Amino acid sequence: MKKIISCIIILAFVFSLVACSSEAVPFSEKLMNKKDCYIDVVEILPQSSVNDVVFLYCKCTLADGSMVWMEIFAEEYIQYFDSEASADDINATARKIVYDNAVRLNGVAVKPGNVKLDTSPKKIFRFNNADETITLQSGTRTSPAVEFSEGIGDNTVVYTDITRIESKIAVSVFSSSPDSVMCECKTAAGETVWLFISVDDYHEYLDKSAHFSTDPINSSNASVLDFVEPVRFHGITISPSDKVNTTYSSVATPSQLIEFKEVDKEQVEKAKLSNQEPVKYSSDSAMNQPIYIDISQITPQYAQYVAYNIPSALICECKTIDGENVWIQISIANYKEHFFDDYADNMQVTKTLSNAKRVVGKIIEADSIDILLADKISQDTIVQINDVTNPE
Repeated sequence: MKKIISCIIILAFVFSLVACSSEAVPFSEKLMNKKDCYIDVVEILPQSSVNDVVFLYCKCTLADGSMVWMEIFAEEYIQYFDSEASADDINATARKIVYDNAVRLNGVAVKPGNVKLDTSPKKIFRFNNADETITLQSGTRTSPAVEFSEGIGDNTVVYTDITRIESKIAVSVFSSSPDSVMCECKTAAGETVWLFISVDDYHEYLDKSAHFSTDPINSSNASVLDFVEPVRFHGITISPSDKVNTTYSSVATPSQLIEFKEVDKEQVEKAKLSNQEPVKYSSDSAMNQPIYIDISQITPQYAQYVAYNIPSALICECKTIDGENVWIQISIANYKEHFFDDYADNMQVTKTLSNAKRVVGKIIEADSIDILLADKISQDTIVQINDVTNPE
């Protein structure tokens, strides 16, 4: 009888241990692997997805102020937390969530494996379930992006406010023809960031007339875009080695790229310097700014050739009605229509106009037109003319 009673006591003790071990406990990095646990969250900040967006990794702020990494299936995040997010692009669409009152999430403690996180936790929280009527219907949802900064981790959703974009090289990632572009950008804070954007997105959001070459020496033929006010670009940080062949290392070697995801197209068009009303030219005028010049004298100095013996444009030295000297580049057609038809017989001959002419264009670097001609021009910049009218 005593042996039976002892066995019963031992079995009861074992069952109690099993029951205790299966009870969920507050998450801790010291827990055993796969231990049932829970977290009480007040904020969820999606950071990145891996394995073809199967898992999403989020920074969770708990009720006690501590931070825990959460691993969750992308589909579960949409089901339990953000029904407007897209599984096809979870990085860009999963939003930050802030709860007024702490919400309990159930899961297990697991090792992080080979996932790149910007901290080094011994364990992370893998989500299993929660009361979705609370997690989905309460809380405030905002963009998960953080401002880009030097050294920020890869696969981070970021934004940056850009004032200038210069495409440096077109890249063939998926085909033999250019399908992506690396752009050197200036931010509102004066820092340099690199944007990686598909050719299709470049045409749709930035410049539909841009043409690209995969020749690293010639870089790209897309014009520089300047904005009169900063434009916010959204993307995800990536390593250049993920996208760019070492062939282009001599052209640009950024330590990190921002892979383009989103920008307000209307804001881009509104902020483009090239879309602003022309202002009167001065020596302080910004590059690519639309300007006008009222000229009283014009001297065709050099011809530009697109092919042997076929001139396409003239480089002219002009005097304004205010007595300033300025160099312009004007097409042969425009020159013949608005100035003099016999340009070939009047090269390097100064013509005084009976009535001033207003030329409209933008300021560009002189050496961008022709490196040989640039050496003959007495200024670092030249005005590229696209229209000629009469002064108002």
